[in-house]
Amino acid sequence: MQALYLYGAGGHAAVVADLVRAVGQYELIGLIDDNPLLAGQERFGHRVLGDRQALSPQKADQLVLAVGDNHARLRLSSELTGWRFPTLIHPSAVIGSDVSIGAGTVVMPGAIIEYGVTIGEHCIINNGAVIGHQSHIGGFCHVSGNSALGGRVTLERCVFVGMGAVVTPGVTVAKNCLLTAGSMTSKDVAEGATVLGNPGRPFFNRREME
Repeated sequence: MQALYLYGAGGHAAVVADLVRAVGQYELIGLIDDNPLLAGQERFGHRVLGDRQALSPQKADQLVLAVGDNHARLRLSSELTGWRFPTLIHPSAVIGSDVSIGAGTVVMPGAIIEYGVTIGEHCIINNGAVIGHQSHIGGFCHVSGNSALGGRVTLERCVFVGMGAVVTPGVTVAKNCLLTAGSMTSKDVAEGATVLGNPGRPFFNRREME
């Protein structure tokens, strides 16, 4: 068993801890969180060891960024140098041929990733999400549960796709966009837009957080 830390102690970290157990290749030795009030507490069966000063490469050199916010994962990945970030794929996920999944990405139960898909680093592919053939998912994206991307869809970096959202084939969604829960996107989306409704309409630009 390979030892690793989880960075995060919230709800997303709880489901990633379950994913670690399901994968069966890793021993989770503790949680790291920036909130000093959590240090020493037990969270979903694991101890919060403290902030990043509690990380010990001698105990484990692998780390999963179990933080739901895309931009927070982006920031942490640039700050936490020298660590290995394993890719975690639930045994129930369906992964097609010729698929590439980047370091630190987590693929949750029931996700379907079809032929020829490429997924960048530190993404979240959540429960039951479907990613159609030959799509490209940039780094630090979150594809929420029961959402569906058609074939040849492109999500640029730090896109959030809400629960049950649909992106039709061939669409490109530029970086830092938010597609709200249940929305349907059938046209390319400009950088920083938030899309609401079915059919989806971009209604304001999000501030870049890079």
